[in-house]
Amino acid sequence: MGLVTVAASAVTLVIVISLAVIPYSRTVRQNIPFDILWRSGLWQQVTGFLLLGFSLMCLALYFRKHWRRLWFGSFSSWRVLHGILGVAGLIVLVAHTGMRFGSNLNLALMIVFVAANLGGALAAGSIWSRYQFARHLSHKWRRRIIWIHVLILSPLPALIALHILSIYYF
Repeated sequence: MGLVTVAASAVTLVIVISLAVIPYSRTVRQNIPFDILWRSGLWQQVTGFLLLGFSLMCLALYFRKHWRRLWFGSFSSWRVLHGILGVAGLIVLVAHTGMRFGSNLNLALMIVFVAANLGGALAAGSIWSRYQFARHLSHKWRRRIIWIHVLILSPLPALIALHILSIYYF
């Protein structure tokens, strides 16, 4: 799976998450099979901690980039793995939220997470275009897009911590 495939998958998932909402079952007879994911505290915890785990594993790319002698494999492989984890995070996000953006803190967390994935997909597309088109044209934009991706991610740790605190303690 190449970087451009991962980027296209992420953009598609971001669009679907932004435009659709999976409904709750209105009656017992309606029986929406995913309904248990949003009504059960256990499944909320499982999907929430999976999201947290995927987010933490995505940090490995940062460490791979800055501490080269500590890691193995090519940086390109790590970049693709980072993208796959981002797409997996979006899939788990659907399971965690039912594509509902929520309100207040949850809304902010959802917007940052989805925007960060969209920024990452754009960064992956710009990196792919570097190999397909003129290098001098995409280098300036690639660096800017990657920095935008990083800046969008900056409030994520605080939002996740507040979300977890609000769920367990408030």
